[in-house]
Amino acid sequence: MKHRLTPLLAAFALVCACVPAAAWSSPLTLEAAIDLALRANPTLRAAGSEVAAQEGALTQAGTLSNPELELLREGEGSSNRTTTATLNIPIELGGKRAARVEAARQEGRLAAIALEAERDKVRADTAAAFHDVVAAQERERMAQELVALAGRALGAAGKRVEAGTLSPVEETR
Repeated sequence: MKHRLTPLLAAFALVCACVPAAAWSSPLTLEAAIDLALRANPTLRAAGSEVAAQEGALTQAGTLSNPELELLREGEGSSNRTTTATLNIPIELGGKRAARVEAARQEGRLAAIALEAERDKVRADTAAAFHDVVAAQERERMAQELVALAGRALGAAGKRVEAGTLSPVEETR
């Protein structure tokens, strides 16, 4: 799990470093973190490009093949000269074009599903990383409170030693 989140945390840190400090005047929310991750994720951009490419492939699959015109001239003299023109018009039989269009349509659907799955993965990974950061911030806050509490306890023990109600050995505990 940690190895899977490492690239996401690195990307999250990079996004945080790139955003101006004024943008962080309020705390980062989970929704804002997910929005940033969705906009900045290169895998999502690649998946979006794949969807666009599949849309182009669908358009291409529905087009008819171009006819071919071929001209051939043989012989140099006017009595021997032969000119041949050939026109090739491909005619698709057996539903080949419809099958090609349907295959391209299915490829487009697969690309769209892959894009949505990748979006869901980015959302889930970002939420997990966000909650890890929130938990780490809470642990840090609690550790700071413990340090402050220990400092106050040390100060109170020092005052009791000065007053003579506590042994100096107890102060070092």
